[in-house]
Amino acid sequence: MPDAHAIYWAQQGIEDVTERFDVTGPDEVPDGVLNTEEEEAAGGDFLKLRRIIYQALQQACMQGRLISQPPNFNYGWNVDLVGRTSESYEKQMEAKRQEDAASNTDTGLAEHMSTGHKNFLRSAVYFLYVYNRKDDAAKWYKYMVDLYPQSIPAPSLSLDEYCVSRVQEDAGETDHNQTKAVIGGLLLQAFQYAAVGEDDQFVGHKSLAIQLYNRFEKEIGISTNRVGLPPFKELERQVLEDLFRPNSPYMHP
Repeated sequence: MPDAHAIYWAQQGIEDVTERFDVTGPDEVPDGVLNTEEEEAAGGDFLKLRRIIYQALQQACMQGRLISQPPNFNYGWNVDLVGRTSESYEKQMEAKRQEDAASNTDTGLAEHMSTGHKNFLRSAVYFLYVYNRKDDAAKWYKYMVDLYPQSIPAPSLSLDEYCVSRVQEDAGETDHNQTKAVIGGLLLQAFQYAAVGEDDQFVGHKSLAIQLYNRFEKEIGISTNRVGLPPFKELERQVLEDLFRPNSPYMHP
């Protein structure tokens, strides 16, 4: 509810001020866009209001889904809002470009917003993937790469490779202990999601753990005997033992 209120009142503010202070446009009639002079007469620009709109939608997307785990409550991504959040970013960027054009200037603020948009899409693709929404992840991955080619670490990176690379940023390229810890963390999350009926997230997290495992083993190649990982089934067994041992910190009473 707070996000919805923020979006509503920020949009109301933009519409109200535009209606009251939009005096003239290119054809000497109100055009629905405030130039610099009109913005100054209104008391400043709309940047804060525009940020409220797309940031509130982003917040609703990133923490808008309640995952019940009595006696605590965890919040997760509401991936159904990815499209609306992206659209909100684009709408506010275009509005800022129109304001700049009306004032014959370039504040650079639209491009500043685009950085936030790019970062949101990078996270959205990853979380769509771990929520096992592979088709949606592929759609938004293509959209992101077409719009922001520099958003991926290397050209021609596949969706699977991109998502594994996101995890491997934390693990290091071929660090045995860190990679083992990250795989264990993904499996732990997978089993915890399975325990509360979040089947899609179980599948997504386990799939990512398998891909990270396979990529690590492939990269170390002939050094397997020196720095290789235990068999994947053994890693699963270790995680399950930690999960179900008496007084496990991972299980809620």
